[in-house]
Amino acid sequence: MAVSRRILVVEHNRELGRLYQATLQDEGFDVDLEVAPDDVVVAVRGHDHPDLLILDLPPPTEAALEVLDALRTDDVARDVEVITLTTQDAVAEVAMASYNVVASFTKPFDLDGFVDAVQRHTQQPSLLADVRRERPHAGDVLDHAEHILAERSRHIVFRWVQRIRTSPPWSDRPDLTLEDLIDYAPVVLQLIDVRLHYDSHEEFFRRHPEALERAKGHARVRKAQNIGVVSAVEEYTFLREELWRELAERFPEDAGTHGAFAVERAINRTVDTVIVATLRAYMGQVSV
Repeated sequence: MAVSRRILVVEHNRELGRLYQATLQDEGFDVDLEVAPDDVVVAVRGHDHPDLLILDLPPPTEAALEVLDALRTDDVARDVEVITLTTQDAVAEVAMASYNVVASFTKPFDLDGFVDAVQRHTQQPSLLADVRRERPHAGDVLDHAEHILAERSRHIVFRWVQRIRTSPPWSDRPDLTLEDLIDYAPVVLQLIDVRLHYDSHEEFFRRHPEALERAKGHARVRKAQNIGVVSAVEEYTFLREELWRELAERFPEDAGTHGAFAVERAINRTVDTVIVATLRAYMGQVSV
């Protein structure tokens, strides 16, 4: 798949926006600049679907993060990966809970590191890049579950983080930062989100062989952090429980047994497949 190099920069400071634009243009990227647009989703739609969005997140924090939620739930913008820029370390960390955010920088930051991140994340397309833009099951239970997951993913991730922070071995590891802990949960939620766009488990993994490669990244990170395999797998128990808690609170009462079963099967089989990938990566096996 050819690497596309179209970028949209959304920045509230015009001079900084021009600096980022000029820097990336010097690297060969095609870069558009929007200064403080009224609606970021409309801006993305108006620039013919950029491949990467550089997004300034000004305070207040919750309003800024809701922009990420709006991007994830828009039928056009949902597969645009985002690099966020902010003046607050806490906002940079929180932004990483959103699975459409691939990197986050706190101003002022090193431009070389910023360019490296842009280069890296234009080499690998979003898992959503090949998913047809219209919702595949419009109006049915799978579509409803996918929308809930897209809209509420960062809330699910933060409840998950709170649980593992208070559970051993993580509770005994003050050296692990929020960024260290949060590194993988958004990826798993994105896998589940994309899975809900397909009619079968087999079709999803056939169309997205890279999904399991990304799943193995969790095992490599946790092994490097000296977290045992049992604890690494337990993370998925927590994540699955938080995911179902969110769905249970928002699921339609008229979903019916068949619809609920279809959602349960799609989500649980995907999480189980990720767990198997994690176990095998811990054991050093190459294939899954």
